[in-house]
Amino acid sequence: MLTKRDIFERFEQHGGVYALVVSTEHGPTLPETVMEKPIAVLQLGRGLARPPHPIVSDEGVRVSLSFNFADEECFVPWDCIHTIGDDTSQVSWPLKESDKVPTKPKLGLVK
Repeated sequence: MLTKRDIFERFEQHGGVYALVVSTEHGPTLPETVMEKPIAVLQLGRGLARPPHPIVSDEGVRVSLSFNFADEECFVPWDCIHTIGDDTSQVSWPLKESDKVPTKPKLGLVK
């Protein structure tokens, strides 16, 4: 069975890669402005103007990314990555109950 690392590396060999990241209790190291949102899509790979050079390990992906023209050292553990893909295809894993993004309650008229 292929691991997330195997799949990430295969996408990376073919160019641009994106990863859908969910912030969890064992979450990623990302800038505060990104962490304010429960879900972030990170663009990784060769298709960018300043392509990052991810360091892939058994623990996750370490990479320097640019946010608002400022470079940030980031780390995303595999447990926080729920989709890996490119412009043509993707592979997704189900969210754990603790990762599910809360929805806003519907507002109703109180009588």
